[in-house]
Amino acid sequence: MTGLSREALLHEGVLAKFLRYVQVDSPSSESSPSVPSTPQQWEMARLLAGELAALGLPEVELTDHGIVLGLLPGDAPATVGLLAHYDTFPGVPGVGVRPLVHRCYDGRPLPLPAGPVLDPAEQPALREAVGLDLVTSDGSTLLGADDKAGVAEIMEALCRLLRHPYRPRPSVRVAFTPDEETGRGIAHLDLERFRCDAAYTVDGSGPGELSGENFDALNVVVTLQGRSAHTGSARGRMVNALHMAAELLCSIPATMRPETTDGYEGFLHPDRLEGSVESCRVRLLLRDFTPEGLQRRRALLEQLLVSLRQRYPGSETQLEVVGGY
Repeated sequence: MTGLSREALLHEGVLAKFLRYVQVDSPSSESSPSVPSTPQQWEMARLLAGELAALGLPEVELTDHGIVLGLLPGDAPATVGLLAHYDTFPGVPGVGVRPLVHRCYDGRPLPLPAGPVLDPAEQPALREAVGLDLVTSDGSTLLGADDKAGVAEIMEALCRLLRHPYRPRPSVRVAFTPDEETGRGIAHLDLERFRCDAAYTVDGSGPGELSGENFDALNVVVTLQGRSAHTGSARGRMVNALHMAAELLCSIPATMRPETTDGYEGFLHPDRLEGSVESCRVRLLLRDFTPEGLQRRRALLEQLLVSLRQRYPGSETQLEVVGGY
């Protein structure tokens, strides 16, 4: 439950909401099969359900899979849906977020207390924030704006509608979902319970951006199993999984990477690598705009693994799908 009263929630503003939400640790995890995949996400889910109830929404539900549903009735016949995910990316530390507000950003390089420097020369999007208030972490953690900014925007939209109850409006259904980063959370959204004439996910980039389509996606983990041996007697015995991983990554066509593709071109993106001589795990993101194109990219990856096993006798490979949409 939230500790804020209805009046406090109605009037605190979107920035205050955002600053509160990012300080609640809620990472997702690919190593857990459950949804939500981490206990921390339940804390965020209960917080949001409590705030919707405190605002007086007549229908508030927290499902068995951590999805927070709410309904704000309107006087128009249409129903509009608003969605955002409250989990954050697990690959960057997110515990102990200390958000900083930089008032009226002047466009110069911005040193953060923990050491990193945000430089418009390297991050051109900063130039669009000149003259605006900018929110960052202290540089030691992620901020969590993906997608707690969307959560805060939706909660603030509800508050503004509640502050002006006599303005004509459609009914608004909201859904806050877990495990977007793994691709598994949205599968548990019951569309019969989330009935809308139109629905929008608030999870974009620049102001005014509206996307009407998205990639099909597969997130996979490839395990490369080698064989360790003493380096003094490794000839003919050692199978180095690190070399296998290096060859696999280098074999991804240069024209099939996110840094070289655009528009409707799909890609195959190595996102994370960990391991040793004996075993390596490579997380890859496969993206395309058609199911057929996505399967072609998976087939290519499987062909690369066959070739790898042939070049490294005694090795083993495994491909596991860990998420997608």
